[in-house]
Order: sequence, then C-alpha cells, then structure tokens
Amino acid sequence: MLIQNLEKKVQELKNKGLTNGVVKNYLKEYFQLFILEFFYNQKKYQDLIFTGGSCLRFCYGLNRLSEDLDLDSLKKIDKKELVKKIKEYFKKNLQYKDLEISIKGKGEKIYLKFPILKILKLSKLGETDKLYVKIEIEKVYKTPFGLEKTPILQDGFSFFVKNYDLPSLMAGKINAILFRIFFKGKEDKIIFKGRDWYDLIWYFRKGIKPNSAYLKKLTKISDEKEIFKKLDEKAMKLNLSHLKSDIENLFESKKFVEDFAANFRDLYKKLSSYLILA
Repeated sequence: MLIQNLEKKVQELKNKGLTNGVVKNYLKEYFQLFILEFFYNQKKYQDLIFTGGSCLRFCYGLNRLSEDLDLDSLKKIDKKELVKKIKEYFKKNLQYKDLEISIKGKGEKIYLKFPILKILKLSKLGETDKLYVKIEIEKVYKTPFGLEKTPILQDGFSFFVKNYDLPSLMAGKINAILFRIFFKGKEDKIIFKGRDWYDLIWYFRKGIKPNSAYLKKLTKISDEKEIFKKLDEKAMKLNLSHLKSDIENLFESKKFVEDFAANFRDLYKKLSSYLILA
C-alpha cells in the first residue's frame, strides 16, 4: 500500500514537470508526516519540540520544501530505543519492512533509509536506491522561548505538534546563521546553508521580530544591535552561487531560485530595516 501511494504521488509530481531532486524532497516530506505522527501520538515523545524549516513548513506555511526533521528535547532521549520503535511503527502500521535506520555522529543523528528510488524510477544507473530522511534531536535547557500547539492536517494526517512560536524560531534561525558550522562536499568545506537565508527573508516579509531574550541567550551577545550588525556583514558577503545551489531542489520553479539568488542582497537591505532598534 505504501509503495502504491508513493508511485501515485511520484506520477502526479512528474506530470508537473518537476525534477527528480524536487520530487525526492516531496517524498521526504511525506515520510516526515508519518514520523511526526509517530512522535506526537505517543505519550513518551509528545514533549518533543518541533523546530527548523520543517516546522516552518508544516506549522506556518513556509513556501519551500524541507529535507530533514529537527526536534528539541528537555530530557535525554534513548535513541536506540527510539530507532526500534520507529521500525516497529512502519512495520505494524504501514506493513513496510524494508526500512533501514542508523545512528551516526557525535550528535547521534538518526538516518532513515528507504530503498525505493529504483522502483519509483527516481534513481539513475550508479545512483543510490535509498531515500534518506534525517532526524536530529538535540537536548535543550529551559530558556525564555515560547511554545505553541499546532494541528497538522495534511495528506490524510491529523495530529497536534508542540512547536516553538515564530519569534523563538526566528531567534534560533539567526543564531544558526551566525554560528552553525556546516560541512559539505568532498573537501568537507565549511559553508552556509542557503535555506537559512531564504527562511530569514521569509521572516522579514512576515514582519516577525525575534524573541529578544532568547536570541541573546543563544548567541551569548547582550547587545542586540551587535547581533544584527554581524548578520548584515554576513549577508553582504554571501556567496550567491552557494545560496542558489542549496535551495534549487526546494522549489518547483528554477526561475524563482535564480531570481531569488540574483536579488538576495537587495531584498535583504530592503526588508531587514525594521529590525534596527531605535
């Protein structure tokens, strides 16, 4: 049943002329919904705090696709036990037995691997058959963030999640832009995530202001003007080619991605001015 649903989804997406990269990310989001349903329909995991781009996407209507699931926890999560429960969920509820799961890295990131790309004709010769969905659960401590409960009503799913409010999410995004170390490519170079900058522009357009107390706590910078100055400096030095390449599979329109990258600095200057303190 699961494979049949996926085949139908893939055909509908391909009929729209979308690239394989974009189609794969739509499928990742579909699997994210199953995983979120699993978390928030079990009492043990209902206190997890949904965050990141997927949270913006599902809870607040962010108009870009998201690849991974990010959650925070106020208590330690036994990830080996969690992996076992996720496998049981897919096997029992979806009659899907081919799921592979691994835990990697110091942060104990969980990788779900679905060997479905060949059967869905999304994998070319020499490419992997596996669609990866990453789950990252980080330990957090009580800080001045705001929380909300949001209903998810999509693709036949209906459940509530616990998530950060928009000002707290924005504070987390600014902190990630300023201080997150991100490695990518064969040379393991430190670069930025273009999607973070797209999300920041989205916040600007919504007129959201970051949770000030939470932002200062995260960045360890007490002067908010200094935080925004650092943000401005990074924005003006941004490699627009990296920006474009990171978000190209997160939108249906290639032309939009090209135009966004080309106009990024002007958009940033125009839209960020409301953050400047009097």
